[in-house]
Amino acid sequence: GIGMVDLGNIESARAQSRQSMLELNRKVNSVTKEVRESYLRSLSFDRKLEETMSKVDSAAEELRLAQMR
Repeated sequence: GIGMVDLGNIESARAQSRQSMLELNRKVNSVTKEVRESYLRSLSFDRKLEETMSKVDSAAEELRLAQMR
């Protein structure tokens, strides 16, 4: 009867809801992973930039000393 149709609709809606939540969780996990990877890349770039700046400073100091001779 009608009760069985309603029950079937409710179960179908629950299944769709669970599927939507699983998809949302997958997307959240994917975005979280991308953000984490981007952050780690930015740390690496920052470290390389600091190393490069240090080398530039050293080279500038060596040039200054060489010009004084």
